Amino acid sequence: MTRYFFNIVVRGRKAIPDPDGDELAGDKEARKHARMVARDMLERRHWYKRGLEHWAFEITNGNGRLLGVVPFSGQIRIRRNSN
Repeated sequence: MTRYFFNIVVRGRKAIPDPDGDELAGDKEARKHARMVARDMLERRHWYKRGLEHWAFEITNGNGRLLGVVPFSGQIRIRRNSN
């Protein structure tokens, strides 16, 4: 297991560092985790500040190597009525 950190960046600036991180099986799982948490935060946006569409997770490993960026805006799901 590898420890990954999910720092929040807002409009390209690091805003909220992740001091603890999460242990996950690999890079693919880290990206999946970031997408899942971003979707959850968007669905619960009334608990968070407005403007989440400008937020992103910057994923780094324990050595500080940047593995990727997951924009919250890319995680918005449009729900369609089945009528």
